Amino acid sequence: MVNILANFSVLISGITCGVIIFQVSAIASTVFKVLKPEESSVLLRSIFPKFFKLLIILSIAFLSVNFFNEEYSSTKLVTGIVSLTLAIFCLVIIPITNRSRDEGNQSMFKFLHSISVISTLTILILNFGWIFTIWEKMRRINERRQQNIFVTLDRRINLRRSLKSTRRKLSDRRSKQEKIIEERRKTTRRSEEVENLQSKFSEYQLLIEP
Repeated sequence: MVNILANFSVLISGITCGVIIFQVSAIASTVFKVLKPEESSVLLRSIFPKFFKLLIILSIAFLSVNFFNEEYSSTKLVTGIVSLTLAIFCLVIIPITNRSRDEGNQSMFKFLHSISVISTLTILILNFGWIFTIWEKMRRINERRQQNIFVTLDRRINLRRSLKSTRRKLSDRRSKQEKIIEERRKTTRRSEEVENLQSKFSEYQLLIEP
């Protein structure tokens, strides 16, 4: 369950980054190139509120998904709250920005537009940075797992070697014991043969004596 929620968090942050990059690189640049300034202004005033509303929905989804995650880190909390706050702020200042543009107040328009651009870039950097942090964390976890696997393999190899050496020692001891037992048996047989010869010799002497 935790891994599924973590994957959803990465997915939502990836969608957020994709939406921002597509909005800036594809939609806005194309509108300014293709349409006249009056027409582009009308179209962008219709697009940007929907754009920031989508960012708000994604930020709420990000916070909701991570709320049910047991491993709710401070990085995720900061990313979600800051992204949501900035998206709401950008949505709120859109009417003020449009009004300042219509009234010819270029200084106020540039100031509010700069704030909107910086806020959008901040949301992009936070979400992309969080994904990069997760990738780095997963890479370190995989490295640790690989190290643990190698350590476990080394331990198993050493254990097998020690078992082999122990078996060899045991087999050597058994062979030595068997040799000792065999020598004792031979000694016992020889002693029995000597006793038999002595008894036969004594019997033979008794027969020879007059």
